[in-house]
Amino acid sequence: MKYTVIGILGSDICSTNTAMEAVQVVLKQIPLSEKNAKKFENRLQNAKQNTTIYIEYGGTSCAVKVLKK
Repeated sequence: MKYTVIGILGSDICSTNTAMEAVQVVLKQIPLSEKNAKKFENRLQNAKQNTTIYIEYGGTSCAVKVLKK
């Protein structure tokens, strides 16, 4: 799968090849606890292709598009 990270301002930040890399980019945008970061990574790994997964922290959100390679 390919993961495209959408930043807090709504623009595409980057594309990654693994869910873990996508979570690392999201962590640069919003602070997440280790537990929540792991949950988000699991959600990305289990997501169907062509979906968008959102994560929110304190009224600010990021999203990751899950795409086919």
